Amino acid sequence: MVLGATRRRMTDAFDRPTTVVVVGSSHDVRALAGLLSDDYDVTFVSDRPELVSGASADGLDAHEAPLDDGSAIAALGLKADAAIVAATSDRVNLFVAQHLRTRGDISQIVVRVNDPDREDVFDGLGAETICSTDVLAPEIRSALADS
Repeated sequence: MVLGATRRRMTDAFDRPTTVVVVGSSHDVRALAGLLSDDYDVTFVSDRPELVSGASADGLDAHEAPLDDGSAIAALGLKADAAIVAATSDRVNLFVAQHLRTRGDISQIVVRVNDPDREDVFDGLGAETICSTDVLAPEIRSALADS
């Protein structure tokens, strides 16, 4: 249920892209890339080899790269209509989003913010931010109310 709500919120943030780069370092982001591949041409990028191999096995275009290395990310030559940047570290998310904004050929960027107190750090980036806490809290409240 939570992943479905997150998917709806992230896909609603897009203005009809056809190609999407998903950058992340957790199983939930890898799962999100797989779900989005039903509607978009998805490229998945992670610093975790097991996530990359799993995504590749599922038919996704997947690449391994250190997410804190601009040269490694640039070497991938990422081009897409949109990107989702959702690593487990806000510092990494900010770095990747800045890199994609300044050096990538990606016009729309959606960034997951893990700590709500850091959301203002992403201001001025020209990216849509989605705070995990803001998305999860209503779903958890609903689940608690239903039980």
